[in-house]
Amino acid sequence: MTTPVSISNPSSFCGFIWSGPRAHDQKSADRRMATDEGYEAMIGEGMKNLSFNEIQKEQEVLHGITDNVDLSESATDELLLTLTGHLNRLKKGSAYETAERKSTAHAANRDLQMAFLRANRFHPKESAEKIIKFFNMKQDLFGEESLNRDITAQDLNDDDMKALSEGYFQYSPFRDRSGRKLLLTFPGLRTTGNVRAELRVRYYAMANCVETLVDISKGVVVVNYMVKQYQDRWDSAGYIEATELFNVVPLNTAGIHTCVCTKMESMIINACVALMPYRTRVKSKVHLGSHVECQYLLATYGITKGALPLRGANHDMDLTYWNTWFQQRKIQEQREHPSRIQFHRNSSSMESSSIASQLNKNNNAAIVSHGPMSSISGNENDVLCLGRIVKRMGNERLHSLGLLYATAYDNGSVADRRKIVNGIIDEIHRHGGRFLKPDSSSDARSLDDDESPPRLKELSLNEQRTKVMQLFRNLRRRQARGNGPVSTAPALAESSSSSSVPATSSSALPALTPSGTLAVSSETSPQQPPMIVSRPNPEDVLFGQQNENPGNQLLRELVGSLSEEYNRAGRGEKKKIAAQLANSIHESGGRFLKPMDDGRWEIAPFEVACDKISKHFRNIRRKR
Repeated sequence: MTTPVSISNPSSFCGFIWSGPRAHDQKSADRRMATDEGYEAMIGEGMKNLSFNEIQKEQEVLHGITDNVDLSESATDELLLTLTGHLNRLKKGSAYETAERKSTAHAANRDLQMAFLRANRFHPKESAEKIIKFFNMKQDLFGEESLNRDITAQDLNDDDMKALSEGYFQYSPFRDRSGRKLLLTFPGLRTTGNVRAELRVRYYAMANCVETLVDISKGVVVVNYMVKQYQDRWDSAGYIEATELFNVVPLNTAGIHTCVCTKMESMIINACVALMPYRTRVKSKVHLGSHVECQYLLATYGITKGALPLRGANHDMDLTYWNTWFQQRKIQEQREHPSRIQFHRNSSSMESSSIASQLNKNNNAAIVSHGPMSSISGNENDVLCLGRIVKRMGNERLHSLGLLYATAYDNGSVADRRKIVNGIIDEIHRHGGRFLKPDSSSDARSLDDDESPPRLKELSLNEQRTKVMQLFRNLRRRQARGNGPVSTAPALAESSSSSSVPATSSSALPALTPSGTLAVSSETSPQQPPMIVSRPNPEDVLFGQQNENPGNQLLRELVGSLSEEYNRAGRGEKKKIAAQLANSIHESGGRFLKPMDDGRWEIAPFEVACDKISKHFRNIRRKR
């Protein structure tokens, strides 16, 4: 009879995992022990708590063949109401209750709650439990004063910065074949074993992962790589704590892959798997073998060899992308609104922020009503629906996106149009904007009145869609009259360090998909008006010779590291590699800019960006 798993009793746990016949060949024994009946029994123990349909659903998620859930507004409101009820029952004495006393606008923020609901498959009770644990974890790691503000690079001390620079926990510059973000851990890069610093870095990195995912329900895939030189040197210190942190952050875990080369790491990872929720256990895979064997097994799940930052025959670590991501993240934090709150955007109590009040005064911003408990300062990224032209960054961004996708929208099917509309809404939200209109008790004209700014309210999702569709109708009418609108893209791009097209969501703008292909037909793309910027950002890739912009340097590093793989690839694979690199530049906040005669810059289309990358590969081959 098999002994039950007990984390509190390591000896019984080890006996459970490694019971069974031994092989004479140690390598064969190790491989069997990672996948023997003991391990399968532990996974099966968790599966007994799930129905057959639930197990089938989780397996579909693991293999990237699941569809995203699109809830109606009434269903969303009902879920949020149920979630609030669970929170009220669970919050007593918790850090969440403390955060709620400080600012309801933060603790009870709709975007934050929806992130947890999506990450937990719209189970309100599970989401409420995770929210409580999440705030407790945040307080433990960063103190009570952090409960109602951003966790930025300024909160990281010297130990944290050292742990971050090691690259032990990092993002991949690429995604898996289903377009999901990859979170990578390399325990062998840990040099200090400072568990608390590593946890703080994990929190910081995962928080920004949630923030940049347009569609949280798409999920992320975790790869723990512990092969050869990347085996842990610190006796797995902090593994349990890291698992607990991962379980409370609102990430929809689409899969967890652990690559090991000895039975000891397999045993430790099995212990961590036993701590995970049942749904997560089903999506956990342990791969035992050499570098080549593990990378082959990962490829069967859509995680290509190039997605790992390992270079050369010795599989050496390349931290170029990770270091660049952090530097660009710090630049982005300096540019963003100082009162922006992580996991959601533009939600800060004016009463508790003198900076927000000063910005409100300087920008003549309106006051947005979100119910009787709070009022929130509007920001330049909001779209004001006033029935007239508004010189505001959010309105100009919406207008520029309408110009960019007008032809594709007019020629597209109903499904294509829906995807474009939803993608534009996602893009406005990604920049921290909302769709606002005057409250019925306010006069839109008072926006120009310094003394009495109007009260605004946020449009429902259906109203936002109607607004975007109305924009396309207006553009079509103006085009029919022969006086097409003038692009306001310069003002749009000056404030944004990222491409206008996100690459992360099934409902995102279709010009840039995770595979790097254009969803809009090639016949319509040349007719779309160009987007112009007055000055480049450090993360942009600039066309022209001998350009030393940081974005160009990053591109050269990425091209150099993948040149051998590119040269071996066939024509179709070469296009995919170029598209993946273009996606990684876009993801890091960069654009591909072509110089114009008047000193401004034109944002190059995606195909042109891929051609430039291919030219880089060809130049390297010629020099050799």
